[in-house]
Amino acid sequence: MFKKKVVLGVLLVLLATALWVPTADAQGPPPMGSWITTTTVTAFPPFKSLFTFGLYGTLVSSQAYLLPAGPGGGKLVYSSAHGVWDRAPNGDIAITFVTLIHDDNGNFLGTSKVRGTFRISPGGDTLTGTAKAENRDPAGNLLFSFDATVTGTRIVLEPM
Repeated sequence: MFKKKVVLGVLLVLLATALWVPTADAQGPPPMGSWITTTTVTAFPPFKSLFTFGLYGTLVSSQAYLLPAGPGGGKLVYSSAHGVWDRAPNGDIAITFVTLIHDDNGNFLGTSKVRGTFRISPGGDTLTGTAKAENRDPAGNLLFSFDATVTGTRIVLEPM
């Protein structure tokens, strides 16, 4: 009997969690879901990324980074990024995520940490914001940093 009650309790918690759908509150629309973004950095062409904001503050970002490594040749390979988001006191969305950097032989070269702030439109379908990236070597020493602007559009279900 005890096992049945525990199983039933767990099922009720899972059902309640699955049925909870975040809605806009006094601070604005929630970011949960997937977005296609354009990032603009001075002296580089704009590039596209995908962001997925999870229900409990998780963030995953992916982009196709394969950049020249500089005078020594080779390429830099950037991984998908993993991080977190939270609602800032003013209603904006604060983010932090980390990307791993390797050379084209698989050697670990360091990390790129991005921190930023996004504002979601009242309708919840676009975002704009700014970000700062810091690239560090494997020991954590700052190699360089740059500022960027970000715009994005929510990915929505399209019927067949």
